[in-house]
Amino acid sequence: MTKNRNRLISVGIALLLFIAAAVLIIPTTTASAASFSGGDGSSGNPYRISTAADLAAIAQQVNNSGIAHYDGVYFKLYNDINLGGMEWEPIGKNDSTYWFNGNFDGDGHTISNLTITQKTDGGFWGLFGCSRGTVKNLFIKNVNINAAYGEKAAGAICAANYGTIEKCGVDSGTIVDKSSGIGGISGRNYGTISQCYNKADLTTENGKAAGISGMNYQGTIENCYNAGTITQTGTNENYLAGGICSDNNGGIVKYCLNFGKVISANGVGYGVSKDNGTVTECYYDEDVCGNLNGDGTAMTSAVLCSGYLPGSLDDSVWYEGSEDSKTDGRYKTAIYTYPSLKGVGTAVKTDGKQQYDFSISGNGKTFEDFTYIETAEDFKNIANNLSGNYVLKNDINFEGEVIEPIGDSESVTGSGLSMPFSGNFSGDGHKILNVTVKRELGSHSGLFGANKGTIINLSVEADVSGTAYVGGICASNASGGRIADCSFSGTVNGTKSYVGGICGENKGGIMRCVADGTVSGDSNVGGICGSNNSSNGNIENCLNSSDVTRKSSNGNIGGIVGQSINNSTVSYCISIGKTSGTDSSYIGGVCGYASGATITNSYFDSEVSAGLKAIYDAFDDRDTETLKGLTTAGLSGELPTDFADTVWQAGRNEVTDIDGRAGARTATYISLKNVGTPKVLESTPVYNFSLDGTVTWETYEPVASVEDFKKIDENLSGNYVLAGNIDFGGKNYRPIAYKSGTSFTGKFSGNGHTISNISVNYDDDLVGLFGTNKGLIMNLAVSGEVTGEEYIGGICAKNEGTIYSCSFDGEVRQSATTQRKGKVGGICGTNYATISNCFNSADVSGNDYIGGICGEMCGKDPVVVYCVSVGKVSGFTGSAIVGGICGYGANVSYGGSPELSHCRFDMDVSGSINLINSGGAITNRGDNFSYNTEFLCGDNIGSFDPDIWNAAKGVVVTPDAKDGKFGTKTCYYMSLKCFGESGGVSSDVFNFACAGGSDDWQPYTLISSEDVFCTYWQWDVKWSENFVLGDDITLAYSLAPNDLIPTSLSTGTFSGRFSGNGHTVTLTDDSTCGLFGTNKGTIINLAVKGNIDSSAGSSMSNYSGGICAVNDGMIYGCSFDGKINGGANNTGAVCGRNNETISNCFALANVKATNGQVGGIAALGKEGSELKSCYFVGTALSNSTVGLISLSSSENCYYNKEVCQFDEEQSGTGLTTLEMTSYSALAKMILTDDIWEKLPNDTANGVAYYPSFKGSTYVPSVKYTAKLELNRVGDEAPVYGDDIEFTTKAAIIFRNDYYGGDVSAEDNTGSFNVKVGGKTIIVVDNRFEDMADAAGDVTYRLIYKGSEYFPDDYSEDFIVTVGKKALTAADFDVALPADMAFSNTAKAVTVTAKPDIKGAGEITIKYYGESGKEAEPFSAGTYSFKIDAAEGSNYKAVSGLTADNWKFTIEKAGAETLPDTQVSYRWSTDKDITVSVAGLPENMGKVTVDGTKKDGTIIAGIIPGSCYSDGKFTFHLGPNTADDIGKTGSFTITLASDNYESVTFAVKITLTAKDNQEAPDPTAFDVVFTNDGSKLTATIKTKLKGVEYSFDGKTWSNVNTTAVAHLKDVTAYLRYKETDELNASAAVFKTVNSGHGKLVHHAAVQATCQNTGNVEYWECETCAKYYSNDAATTEVALVDTTIEKTDHKWSVKYTYDKDGHWHKCEYCDAVTKTESHVSSGEATSAKAEYCTVCGYIITPRKGGSSGGHVSGGGGRDTTPTDTRPLINGERKTWTDIAADLGKQNGGSATISLNGETTVPAEVIKAIADRKIRVEFVYDSTKSWLVDGAEITAVSAVDLSLLPGSVDTSSLRGILGGKYRISADIPAEIRFAFRKQYAGEFANVYKLIDGKLVFQTCVKLAEDGTAVIPGMSAPGEYAVMVCRYSDRQGDFDNNGVLDIYDAVALLRYSTGLDSGESLQLIDLNGDGHVNCADASTVLRWLVGLSA
Repeated sequence: MTKNRNRLISVGIALLLFIAAAVLIIPTTTASAASFSGGDGSSGNPYRISTAADLAAIAQQVNNSGIAHYDGVYFKLYNDINLGGMEWEPIGKNDSTYWFNGNFDGDGHTISNLTITQKTDGGFWGLFGCSRGTVKNLFIKNVNINAAYGEKAAGAICAANYGTIEKCGVDSGTIVDKSSGIGGISGRNYGTISQCYNKADLTTENGKAAGISGMNYQGTIENCYNAGTITQTGTNENYLAGGICSDNNGGIVKYCLNFGKVISANGVGYGVSKDNGTVTECYYDEDVCGNLNGDGTAMTSAVLCSGYLPGSLDDSVWYEGSEDSKTDGRYKTAIYTYPSLKGVGTAVKTDGKQQYDFSISGNGKTFEDFTYIETAEDFKNIANNLSGNYVLKNDINFEGEVIEPIGDSESVTGSGLSMPFSGNFSGDGHKILNVTVKRELGSHSGLFGANKGTIINLSVEADVSGTAYVGGICASNASGGRIADCSFSGTVNGTKSYVGGICGENKGGIMRCVADGTVSGDSNVGGICGSNNSSNGNIENCLNSSDVTRKSSNGNIGGIVGQSINNSTVSYCISIGKTSGTDSSYIGGVCGYASGATITNSYFDSEVSAGLKAIYDAFDDRDTETLKGLTTAGLSGELPTDFADTVWQAGRNEVTDIDGRAGARTATYISLKNVGTPKVLESTPVYNFSLDGTVTWETYEPVASVEDFKKIDENLSGNYVLAGNIDFGGKNYRPIAYKSGTSFTGKFSGNGHTISNISVNYDDDLVGLFGTNKGLIMNLAVSGEVTGEEYIGGICAKNEGTIYSCSFDGEVRQSATTQRKGKVGGICGTNYATISNCFNSADVSGNDYIGGICGEMCGKDPVVVYCVSVGKVSGFTGSAIVGGICGYGANVSYGGSPELSHCRFDMDVSGSINLINSGGAITNRGDNFSYNTEFLCGDNIGSFDPDIWNAAKGVVVTPDAKDGKFGTKTCYYMSLKCFGESGGVSSDVFNFACAGGSDDWQPYTLISSEDVFCTYWQWDVKWSENFVLGDDITLAYSLAPNDLIPTSLSTGTFSGRFSGNGHTVTLTDDSTCGLFGTNKGTIINLAVKGNIDSSAGSSMSNYSGGICAVNDGMIYGCSFDGKINGGANNTGAVCGRNNETISNCFALANVKATNGQVGGIAALGKEGSELKSCYFVGTALSNSTVGLISLSSSENCYYNKEVCQFDEEQSGTGLTTLEMTSYSALAKMILTDDIWEKLPNDTANGVAYYPSFKGSTYVPSVKYTAKLELNRVGDEAPVYGDDIEFTTKAAIIFRNDYYGGDVSAEDNTGSFNVKVGGKTIIVVDNRFEDMADAAGDVTYRLIYKGSEYFPDDYSEDFIVTVGKKALTAADFDVALPADMAFSNTAKAVTVTAKPDIKGAGEITIKYYGESGKEAEPFSAGTYSFKIDAAEGSNYKAVSGLTADNWKFTIEKAGAETLPDTQVSYRWSTDKDITVSVAGLPENMGKVTVDGTKKDGTIIAGIIPGSCYSDGKFTFHLGPNTADDIGKTGSFTITLASDNYESVTFAVKITLTAKDNQEAPDPTAFDVVFTNDGSKLTATIKTKLKGVEYSFDGKTWSNVNTTAVAHLKDVTAYLRYKETDELNASAAVFKTVNSGHGKLVHHAAVQATCQNTGNVEYWECETCAKYYSNDAATTEVALVDTTIEKTDHKWSVKYTYDKDGHWHKCEYCDAVTKTESHVSSGEATSAKAEYCTVCGYIITPRKGGSSGGHVSGGGGRDTTPTDTRPLINGERKTWTDIAADLGKQNGGSATISLNGETTVPAEVIKAIADRKIRVEFVYDSTKSWLVDGAEITAVSAVDLSLLPGSVDTSSLRGILGGKYRISADIPAEIRFAFRKQYAGEFANVYKLIDGKLVFQTCVKLAEDGTAVIPGMSAPGEYAVMVCRYSDRQGDFDNNGVLDIYDAVALLRYSTGLDSGESLQLIDLNGDGHVNCADASTVLRWLVGLSA
């Protein structure tokens, strides 16, 4: 038994050795076996293809032997074959001689991992290259062909098919090509491809790619399908992409299907094929491909997979497709199984295709494919496919972006819209937000422009605007278009017609839609739709809450639809928004205009849209019980009759009384279910307008602004309540309902508020706050001015309704120029109805009928009761009819019930007038009185209702100074309670005192306009009154009815008071006189500007002046600016003649007279008159005399001597412009600051100011130009290095409009400095110097500070051009080579610019030999050199610069004697012999033989003239005899050379009896160097046998190594050994430089705030040089490797204590500023008070412990833990750890991460530099093991081991862990498992391309630990603990793959042994465990396979 067993073992070992030998000679890249696994190649016994080697053998035989070898031969695949991703050589070459011509039957097997990488141009790439034979029943999986060069063809089965391919398939992989034809099956087809499929992805740049065949040239493709993605990336339209065939050139394609994507960058993609041949019954999936070119029918996925074959596809060849679907609401998930080939591959099944039900309300579900819309760009791209189906996946916020409509159309033709959206769109309950659709030119603006499709379940918030056809959802809904369950919120605005909240025009269906916001347009405007047109136009169950308005004066407008015509229908709709327009509009609460339409069961809010009918009809009331307006309450309660509660939701309504007048209605309107948001009228204000004590709540529009009030005109029947006081700002205002035929018929309550500062001044019939009132105006106070012609009133012009509890204050007056009969009243002009409990404090005046309350009572029943008037009531003339309450009542009709009773007026104010001047038929006049002010301000309200009126409070005079000038007198009359306590009636007074004088408070008239000025100046009765200018005014002299001044001195005297109050009167045109004639009063604080020409005569013929002609009073604080031409008059700028006082005045004027006296201020002065503290700038000239300031004496007066021609002795003091405009001007001119001021000059605009009056609007000034000057001293242009001298100046030029030219001055009030480059130069005495330290344009910024005339820090830039300097040889330092002897390397001279030479260009050195030609200084000889310097920043370029001493000489190297060359030859040798001379130095230059010498007794001789050449010595040996055996001889040769003194060598010859050997081939050996630290070893490596070695040419041995020096030439010798029969051969040698020793790699290190970093570099430990590359060819300086320190890197986490929190630097101990804690709120028993920023516990929860950090739970100690890492047990910062490691030399260390996971780069660098092995302890079960010697690049490392998510269900064993790793560093991980698993294996897998791939396995140690390599790259890993090793081929289950596994496999295959891990031993996948598997193991062991 033992004997038999030993025999079997011997057989097995022998077989194993045989297999090993076979394995070692089988190449792995291209199989070349000459035989197969069996068969004879016949059809009955085909060759058996079982292995990759068998398959490779076909390629080898076909490609080497040609088609003759396999013509008609049969092959059959017996196994699936895995080619393992190794490069495959295709079967069949380009040349037809080497095509495959046989028959290959795959027999249903699969070849996987076919890999081809094209490495040269051209070629055919596939499993088969070129085939004329038959390939069938073959499948390929995971093909990878990269035809990077292109040009020919590539296909997985065959690159070029000339034969037949049938029933083949490609299941996966990629084929990439550059420019050839590629296909999944075949790149080119000239034959037949049938019943084949492709699922691989193909990509080409400029080729032709298709799923089956890229090109079909007269071939046939039938019954095939493609499911792969075909991509063409190039833009050349000649290159194509197709589903089946891209270029069908004369071929046939039939019965084919394409389900794969076709992507073409050039837009030329074909669903099936480009049709240049015949394409029959081919189809492609348009849902996948879209709509493509070419022949072939597009079908949807659903149709292709409907259970029926498309067309006439043969069901004996094809399986039908199928659909498996699940529905979820409107979604259906469709899983499609496409049609497939029977018996060929498996069907293509989709992952699950979602479809959507676009039916209305889900009725009659129609599921369709769709595209999700997720972004704004997605939505806009709908425009590229208007017929598609789309579903909104989420809300989209456009953030205000302006977009074009989808389905944009600008025309509506008879055939329909030009570009409608015709697909389906569902919002799926989502929103489109904040989008703007704006179309200013073309029509059709909306989110969708034109719709013929379906739009459902969408909410839109947008701003939509356009011209015509404008809608929120769509512009036009065509016939067949449907919009359902949509809502719109925002604005819709059209400038023309057809505008609606949902759509502009509807000819389709709109159902269950809501519009909210505003809708406005020109005509046909509706809340839902502008126009509902055609029998298909149907609007039902819609709700509008938008405000709908129309802009034009006529047209159609409706709450639901503007117009509904042509058999359209509207039903079950509600409008709760406000619908309004102009009076001439067709306005309806539901529909504006209806003709031929059916409108039923629709309602609107009659309170919101008051005064409307459901359908507008000027003649008939078309409202019905089911078509009408309902109140807000009615529309916020139960549903109207027949409204479906499945569609509609009922509302609710209630009112809360606030104060008896105001209430709050809480209401929710009726709404649509699930569409939009119910409109909630939370606290909607309502008002009780009742006057009889009843309560009637009505909604109203709040009026909160002037614009709100004006909008009342848009709805005169509405209800309004003033929300607060409104100030009209005095702007002219058109009354409400002022037009003839219009009336206010609504209700208006001021609610106790005031409308102030109204200004109504129009030549209209009706003038007042309101025009005609037929409604109710109550509880309103008004103040302002009302001026008109006929009907004029403060509250209204005409009252035909009720005015209750109102007041007016201000002025109501009739225009003085009107020809109409005016009716003027404080409350109303003419009263036809009722005025009660009203109060007037306004002044009322006019020509005709004037009354305090109303000007006239008229009609049958006018009533005025319980009213009070305290304003002044007066007539312009004595003929005016004036009454204290009513002016005229004679037009009251008899027989009615008129009443004027219980009224009062103030006779102290209005004088002795009657209550009513003419009563007529008014007989009821009880309890009417006129009282004085004191009584009316007393506590006596008589019969007046105390619930309505407040008692009076007396008269109070209170100075109410305004700027110290204005005051107020207030009378507190009885007042209306609705306005609260009375503020009294006030009158204005003004203080006309001069500065410093006694107060002079006087009543006054305020003049604020030219009209007012002219009005009062025409009435001579006013000339003694007091006036105050309220504003600057302009007087057009030519427009005045008469002269502005009186006609003569005797009658034209002003004797009142006139204060300009700092304002200015500007005279336009050329006036003929001044503002006043003769002044006997007081004129103060007035500025006059203009030109006066009285030379042609005027009413004031003797005198002319800007203020007045003659002054007999006082002129104070006045000025004149302009020109005065007095002709022959006495002319002055202020007045012509001064008889009293002129003080503190000035003039800037040109004054002249042709023949009269002139004066700058006054021409003449009466004796005793005063003229003081004045100044003049200008000219004063007559035809013969230079004028003076005044001919009379003056005191403290000045003039500008630079522009005035005055005699200083008579005219005051002359000053310069600079003196009069400087800061010190007031002091210089002794002008007091109680009235005068000197404003700072406007330096920004160049305006200098003369002294002016405080508070005056006129400030005299002079324009000036200020500029700086910088001048260079000297004429020569500066160059780099020069000292430049400059001067500076600040120049001012004043413009002179008077005498002489402009005035120049130099300003010295400021100081200069200069900035140039980065430096500042102080200028002293306007001079400075600067050195030109850079060439080019140098900018000098001249800065001037502290000036009165220049802006602060004013600067101007001046550019000075500095030239570049020329270089000379003296500017350079030269360093010659240190070693001048020849050294076999080129010498180099160093030339550098001297240290003080800055800005020179790059230097180039050129060398020249003794011949003068350019030469490299390598060989011995004399060299000169020159330099070229490029142009630099400061120096010019220079070329060929040299000096006499710029030369050097390279001396020859010393003499060398070489080692002897020993040779032995047979005594009979008689021939020329050449031997190599060892050790000759390199680069000897030209070599000659300088001497020869022969020694010895043998016969040998030198060959004259040719004994030495190129390192070889030749001599002749022989003839010698046998007797000469043992004799020797020698030759000694001396060589002379260019670079060496001499070289001598000797050749020694010995004669022997042995035969000669030829010298070895010099190429047969190499010299290599190895190092250990600084030690270098040279090794001679050769495969030659029988050789010996030498390193000096003398000593020979079997030792092939020697120690060598660093960077030295080493010569290695090799020869054949001497043997018993043979002489030693001649030697051959090689000389090699030893190079560097060990290069120390320094990895790149990031710099920190503490440490510098460095770039990556290498250091030679021997020569201490540094290099930037690992080849040590590029040397760098150590300083250049350094990276400077950075700023701090602040930690993300906070450090904290009780005082606050801060950030720490991750690299050092630096910290940020401490910030205070932010409290989370007071501590409770449930939670602590903690800092919301850092988590520190400020106060523990009640009953808890002290402060710390929030850590969950309460009460336990929360003091923050120290998370710093530990090194060798000591806690330190990372910076300290890096420092410690940097001091360590090798060895190991242990670092506990302590919760930290990121290790800084500085620590990694220290580990790498010092080659330390470090264990990073992650936690109690895991540690990282890092070896610094393995680190090649330094960066921070993340050592986190996060939980992974891989699926391990397919793996065996117990889960050890799933990990997600981010680290990328050479490392191992130590895992600690339970000890019970000791001896088992930790199998490691990594997730790659979605699959778990085995990485390694490690046996667990006795303590249960395992150190696992290979987990240090980022990714997801799984570790499984199992008793079995998962290593492939590990038969004996010891965790490693070795020779024993091969032996065990053989033993198992022969039945001698059993195995444990049988899952993993079928290595070649053939289903058997045999010798082939053992062969695979052996191949791996010897490195022949992966």
